[in-house]
Amino acid sequence: MTIIYKTILAFIVFYTIGGISVAQDDQNKPKPTGGKGTISGIVIDKSSNLPMEGSAITIFEAKDTLKIKGTETNSKGMFSVEVPFGKYKIEINEVGYSMAAVDGIIVSPKNPDVTLDTIRIKQATTTTDEIDVTANKNVIELTADKKIFNVEKSIVSSNGSATDILKNVPSVSVDNDGNVSLKGSQNVRIMIDGRPVYNSVATVLDGIPASSVQSIELITNPSAKYEAEGESGIINIVLKKNSEVGYNGSVMLSTGTKDKYNGAVNLSVKKNRINVYANYSFQKVYFGITGTGLTLNSVNNVNSSLDQSLSGYFNNMSNLGKAGFDYKLTDKQTLGLTSTLSYRKRNRPYETTNSFYDASNTLSMLSYTHSSSAENGYNFDAALDYNARFKQPDHTFSMEASYVRSYEDTPIDVDNTYTIINYLPSTIPDGQISTDQVEKRNTANLQADYSHPLCKDSKVQTGFKSTYKLFDNTFNSEHVDTISNTWVTDYGLNNRFKYTEIINALYATYSNKFGNFEFQAGVRTEMTNDKGELSNSSQNFSSSYIDFFPSASISEKLNKENEFDLSYSRRLNRPRPGFLNPFGENTDPYNLRTGNPQLKPEYIDSYELSYLKYITGAVITSSVYFRETHGLISRLKTAIDSVTTMTTWVNLSKAYSYGFELIASVQTPKWLNFTGSFSYYNIQIVGDNIQSELSNSGSSWFTKFLTTVNLWYGFDLQMAYNYQSRNPTVDGYYEPFQTFDVSLRREIVKKKFEMSMRVSDLFNTQEYRQYAAGDGYIQNQTFKRDSRVAYLTLTYRFGNVSDEQKHEKSKKPKDDSPPDIEN
Repeated sequence: MTIIYKTILAFIVFYTIGGISVAQDDQNKPKPTGGKGTISGIVIDKSSNLPMEGSAITIFEAKDTLKIKGTETNSKGMFSVEVPFGKYKIEINEVGYSMAAVDGIIVSPKNPDVTLDTIRIKQATTTTDEIDVTANKNVIELTADKKIFNVEKSIVSSNGSATDILKNVPSVSVDNDGNVSLKGSQNVRIMIDGRPVYNSVATVLDGIPASSVQSIELITNPSAKYEAEGESGIINIVLKKNSEVGYNGSVMLSTGTKDKYNGAVNLSVKKNRINVYANYSFQKVYFGITGTGLTLNSVNNVNSSLDQSLSGYFNNMSNLGKAGFDYKLTDKQTLGLTSTLSYRKRNRPYETTNSFYDASNTLSMLSYTHSSSAENGYNFDAALDYNARFKQPDHTFSMEASYVRSYEDTPIDVDNTYTIINYLPSTIPDGQISTDQVEKRNTANLQADYSHPLCKDSKVQTGFKSTYKLFDNTFNSEHVDTISNTWVTDYGLNNRFKYTEIINALYATYSNKFGNFEFQAGVRTEMTNDKGELSNSSQNFSSSYIDFFPSASISEKLNKENEFDLSYSRRLNRPRPGFLNPFGENTDPYNLRTGNPQLKPEYIDSYELSYLKYITGAVITSSVYFRETHGLISRLKTAIDSVTTMTTWVNLSKAYSYGFELIASVQTPKWLNFTGSFSYYNIQIVGDNIQSELSNSGSSWFTKFLTTVNLWYGFDLQMAYNYQSRNPTVDGYYEPFQTFDVSLRREIVKKKFEMSMRVSDLFNTQEYRQYAAGDGYIQNQTFKRDSRVAYLTLTYRFGNVSDEQKHEKSKKPKDDSPPDIEN
């Protein structure tokens, strides 16, 4: 540990000195009187949304027609020009297109780096277009390494949680337990604002109101720059961070049928060199729950069955607050501090009737189980980041130190009452169990990234990341002694499990461009040290290993309408602490769970080929992929006796998966916005190293549609449809299910007020059904919670913009066509 701390300290000193040298370099460089800044932007074809390469950009002083500078857009349609402080006008010229102009651009010490909104130019006319800077973001944005889904304007997702948002994102699916899958795999790295979620993903996502989410980023084949964790890639949830000039804010209130409430407040102030923002949101929801289970057992050739019926409810209250500031140390250096605190309280009482049948299918015994779970927890994170930009656009340095703490207290009370059918009304004494599980997680990260251009089209990136994680799980259990009628401590079940994981990583990537080809290659190395300790046994374990994770990608841009991308990456999944803890759960006496301390990481080789097609008013992206997983981490359920099963985790030999995906984003005609996706995947699981019956294969597919229609009198209609076909698991499958949501929205009073109505799962079809079979058992289960809910939401926006921002807005088009610039 001493060596690690010294190493981290050395990195801090080294990069702090580097940061100071950047500051001194900026301050000591000779500057023209008044200083300099930059004007940047992107130019695309208005009809096809294609980036315009080679368009001429001319910079003029606003007070006369004196030309200051000129440049051209690159292959991505982007440009950046350095200019002295002042007021400017730019013109964009392309053969066969009308000239576009943006006036009133002010570059000043308060706003040295001006980034224009997307400039859209028209074909076949000769007039000058005056361009308006107000417009909406596309629903989907495609970048070199990720897909960005802008959900801020989604009506369908505005009333629920982050889980509800993910259900409407292409490539992503969510099951009844809140487990998130990306392209058919649940082994996906979930991140919030670029920082990984280390504790229960389902719990955290349920506690984030949808109104706090700005966008969802999907990185399906990450480069060596990113952590190697996650088989199918990374899902990054970006929370709102207001950054408009002046002061701005919004208030949202929402209510739904059957006791559901949401609210949010967003505030920001940006002036001179500082931007301060704060967001708060809350959510209170109630869902009724029903379920069934039928288990057929044949252990030791003794046939029996257990029929279970469940009813209860789920009550969740969550609060989320985020605050931070960004401060410009110099024109090219920024220091930021952000902190997020979320608190949640969940209550889940269940009533279960257990009916036992013998080999002749005669009812032999009844058991009534009352289970009450009251969860209380919080998540806290804080991050300090530093960013520096040099003269060249790709010459950057960034550093971040962050700390994450989570706490979860889950007391569970279980009361079992047994009735022997043949001896009514005699009863076996009640079996009362009370457990309390407290889970604490502390994570500290230190990360630095550096990018340096070698020539016009090539650059290198390098960096490091050190992560320290401490998992502390305490489990206490007691039961009622039937003779003395007093509570007795279960010393054989009580335990404390501590798990420590330290990961140190280094990476380097190189990228270049030759003609129509662009490529990137890199490697990441991660050294892992972990240790598990049980306080009441000698089952302690530890391991240390070093892994290398290469990545590579190559893309070819055939023309402005077609682009191919081929990529490869090697990744891994480390076992979760809960998978390793040999002491498990016994709250359900018929479905026990335990961990496996011998579990090893699984390794994945991932290949993906993507094709992008730009056509008039639409962008279509398609991809095919293949993944091979070595040492697959899988759940294993076995029958202990005629009524009891035990679930644990094992490493299977391997698994193969392949599939394809098609996503289309259409924005024509101007009153229609449509995003649709179709995903198909096949998985083959080889588990003959454990049991021959564990080898399984199957295919599945799902499709999603999100459509927004601009109706008359300012109304917007939005519809979302999801369908999931039969989905294979290691020991069975999930049955198909589907949902359909519909929403209506209208902005009023100069677009400061917004009112929306939404009905989720309009046809009440969302129900989860699972089939599983193994050595000595066959099991069918169903689960359903209230899903058809009607919501009413009111939103109020307020604030002002600075004089500089007002001057940057030019006149709107004289015709009825949509604005030419997008955010």
